Amino acid sequence: MTTASPPQPPTSAAPTERRATLRIDAQPGGKRFQGVWLELPDGKRWVLDYRARELWRAFADHEVVVTGHCYQPQGQAILATHFEVERLRRAVPVRGAGPYLEIGPTRVLRGTLVATPAPPGSKLAGTSRTVFHADDGEAYQLVGDQVPPAGAIVQIRGRVLAPDMSFVARGDGPDLWVLDVRDPDAVRDPEHEPARTDCPE
Repeated sequence: MTTASPPQPPTSAAPTERRATLRIDAQPGGKRFQGVWLELPDGKRWVLDYRARELWRAFADHEVVVTGHCYQPQGQAILATHFEVERLRRAVPVRGAGPYLEIGPTRVLRGTLVATPAPPGSKLAGTSRTVFHADDGEAYQLVGDQVPPAGAIVQIRGRVLAPDMSFVARGDGPDLWVLDVRDPDAVRDPEHEPARTDCPE
């Protein structure tokens, strides 16, 4: 008598990787829009960001491999396909070409902001920088346009960045590009999150 095998749980499909060239508008336009774009092989252009933030610049004008999803923006938006990056890296990795090897996912983390002194004898000896000790046990060096001061417990929405250790001497661990800072127990309303949509093919 043959015993039937128990049903196996479905496996989630691997994220779809796309190849494209990352472009950044040369100058800001109306309402200070300076687009960051994925330029696909067929000529289509999908917008990644309305601002030319520093984290994108090391990948500008290079072919990249990207995963993520399209979404419907809320409020005022330009007429273009909007794409949320999950992960992005150069198609041909080049160490030492920029501060980051990979742009990772956006995460919402709760934790404590701690002033961490630079190692004695280093070029930055006598100074300190703010490190975010997240409740998940990871310590992130904070970068971006709105790094909060040390000494508080906060909730941060940010994008995880994998640093290129050969580009510049720095501490271990990932960076977190700060997108916004909220009270530590703030509740994010899913109804105000952009709805995912199918990407045009």
